[in-house]
Amino acid sequence: MSLDRLDLVMSRFRPVAARSAPRTGAAKMADEVSIKDFPGVVGDGVHDDTAGIAAALASGKALFVPDGRFRITSKLTATVANLRGVAPGRAVFVAENCDFLDITAPIGTPTFVTSTICDLTISSTVDGTRTGIKLTGAPSGFGKHGCIRNVCFDGVTADKTWKTAIHLHNGSGVEVSGCFFLGRHDSNTNYRKMSPAIKMENFSTDTRIISNWFYFNDVSILIDGGLGSMAAEGANICKNHMVLVQYGIWSRYNLGNMLDIEGNHIAAMERGIVLVTVGVNGTNQSFVHDNFIRKRVDSTYDYVGIECYGARCKIHDNELDVETDEHGNVPPGTVSQIVVGGTTPLRGTHCTISGNDVWGASGTGIWVRESAVKCSITGNTGDNNAVNLLIEAGDCIIGPNFKPAYRGALIHKAGNTAVGSSYAAITFDNVINNTDNFWNGSSKFVIPAGIKRVEVSAGVFFSGSGGSYQHEVIIRKNGATFFGAAAAKAAGDGPYLQATTGVIDVATGDEFQVVAMAGTPSAVNATAFSWFQIKVVEWNRI
Repeated sequence: MSLDRLDLVMSRFRPVAARSAPRTGAAKMADEVSIKDFPGVVGDGVHDDTAGIAAALASGKALFVPDGRFRITSKLTATVANLRGVAPGRAVFVAENCDFLDITAPIGTPTFVTSTICDLTISSTVDGTRTGIKLTGAPSGFGKHGCIRNVCFDGVTADKTWKTAIHLHNGSGVEVSGCFFLGRHDSNTNYRKMSPAIKMENFSTDTRIISNWFYFNDVSILIDGGLGSMAAEGANICKNHMVLVQYGIWSRYNLGNMLDIEGNHIAAMERGIVLVTVGVNGTNQSFVHDNFIRKRVDSTYDYVGIECYGARCKIHDNELDVETDEHGNVPPGTVSQIVVGGTTPLRGTHCTISGNDVWGASGTGIWVRESAVKCSITGNTGDNNAVNLLIEAGDCIIGPNFKPAYRGALIHKAGNTAVGSSYAAITFDNVINNTDNFWNGSSKFVIPAGIKRVEVSAGVFFSGSGGSYQHEVIIRKNGATFFGAAAAKAAGDGPYLQATTGVIDVATGDEFQVVAMAGTPSAVNATAFSWFQIKVVEWNRI
C-alpha cells in the first residue's frame, strides 16, 4: 500500500479538532469581576461595604479589587475566596473593630479547596485584638490549599495593628509570600502587639512562608500544635526579614518534624529562633541553616539567638552577633548565641551544630546543656565571646572549634545594689566565666601571676528613680583612678552607662573595681542587668 493510500485510510480514525466559537466580551469579563460591580460596594472609606463584599464572596467568582478604601464592619466568611487587588496601598480593606475574613473548607471535603488573596492592604482600626485572615481546613489537615501573596497587614494609624495577621488552622498546603506585617510602631516601647503575625496550628503542614517582611512584632511566626496534633510538619520558613521583634520564629508545640528554617534575617530583642519539643515527638529532624540572627542594640533582655530542644536537628552555617550603638556599646543582658538542650530528659539529643559563626556572646557562644547527649559540635568559629564553647552533655563528638580559648572573666549581677549621692562599690555575684581565677567573689578582679596586659569594661543599668540627677560609673585600679581609667556620665531616669579602659599594663596583684554614684540623696539601684568584664590581651608564654 502506498503512503498516500495509507494516510487516506488512517485519516478516518483521526478526531476532528473542536472548533471553538469566539468568546463574547461578557464571557471574558466574567472570568474576573470587580467587587464594585456588586450592589452596595462603594470603596470611598465612608460607606459600609460589608454586605456588598459578602455577596461578592458568596458568588464564588474571582474578584478584582480596584482603587479604593473598602470599609468592613463585621467579619466576612467564605468557603473559597479569590481576591486580587490593583496594588497594596491602593486596594485597601479597613476592618472596623472586627476580624476581616474567615475562610473555612466544607466539612468532609476530601480534596484541596484553593483560595488566593494578593496585592492588597488589610488594615485594622483597633490595636492588638483582631485577626486578619483565618484559613480553616478539614480536620484531616488537607482542607485548604491557598496562596496569600503581596498583602500588607497593618493598622490605620501607627498605634493600631492586628493581634494575628494570618491564622492557619488545619490549613495545610498554604503559601504566604511577599507580605508585609507591620505591628504597632508609635514607639519602641509599645511595639509588642502583633502576637503572632503568623500562627500555624493543628495540621497546618507543608506550608511555605517565604520572602516576607515582619516589623514591630511580639512574635513573627508561631508554630503551636497543642498537645496532640502536628502543627507544621514539612514547613519551609525561608528568606524572611524580621526586625524589632521580640521573638522571630517560635515553634512552641510543633509535634511535627522536618522544619526547614533557611536564609532568614532576624534582628530580635529576646529570641531569634526557638525549637521546643513536647515528649519525644516535637520539633525534631529540623534544619536551621544560613540564617543571620542579631540581638538588637535597644534590647535589655537576656537573649538567645538559636534555642533548640528538638532531637536530630541540624544547626549549621548560621551567623549570629550582637548589634552595637554608634559608640560601640553593646546592649545589656546576658547573650548566649546557640543553646541546645534543656533540663528534661531526651531534649536536644543527636543534634549537629556545625559551621556557625558566633560573635559577641557575653555569656556563651555555643552551649550544649546536660540533656543534649550524642551531639556533634564541629567547625564553628567566632570571637568576642566570654565563653566560646560550653559542653555539659556527655557522649558528644567535639571537633575543631574556634581559636584558642578566651582568657578572662565576666561577672553579672544577680540582684540590685543601692547607689546614693557618693561613690559606692558595685557587687557582682553571677559568674558567667572566670578563667585564671580573676574574681575574688565579691566586687574585684585581681590580676594573677603571668598576666601582662588586659582590657577592663563594665556596664551599669540604673533603676529609673534618679530624677534629673547625674549618674556616674568609674572603673578604679587599686582603689584609685589611673591613666587610661574609664568613666561614664549621664543624667535622667534609668540610664545604661558603659565604660572601658582600653588595653592597659598590669602587674600581679592589681585590683579593679566598679564604683557608681547616682547624684541624689535618695538611693537608686544598679540593677541585675549590670556586668563587669576583664579580657586578657597579653600574658607570659612558657
